[in-house]
Amino acid sequence: MQLLDWFFICGIVDFDSDIFIDFLLSALIVLIGQLLFITGADHSIVKIGKHSGSALIKFKRTWIILLFGALFGFFATLAEPDIQILAGIVCAVNRIPKILFMSIIGLGVGLFTMIAYLRIFKKLSIKIFAHVFICTYFHICIFYSK
Repeated sequence: MQLLDWFFICGIVDFDSDIFIDFLLSALIVLIGQLLFITGADHSIVKIGKHSGSALIKFKRTWIILLFGALFGFFATLAEPDIQILAGIVCAVNRIPKILFMSIIGLGVGLFTMIAYLRIFKKLSIKIFAHVFICTYFHICIFYSK
């Protein structure tokens, strides 16, 4: 306790030692919670992903894996809380239906997830895809800007 008092006397920390102890206790509880979450995810979700991924590879049909990647990207984006908040803000200003805005973002993420899987299967360089999509993006920005 004397070390904490020294920090407060020297002016390094500008609040009571009781508040600082509460903060340290809260930080420790959050750290323990994150540790439990990551351990649980490692023992469950990662194993599910490994088993489902190995099962998809056994199909030997690339289109099934590409479809799965696209659907996963789409639905994972729709379930993302940050996208829902962004859609609420953008749609309040621009009068676009929220589900339409979220679906467009989800389609884009699903498409690029599918393209990423295809790139992995065909063993293509990421530089090619980066150049093509960045050039396409800049052309769209130049020709469709107001």
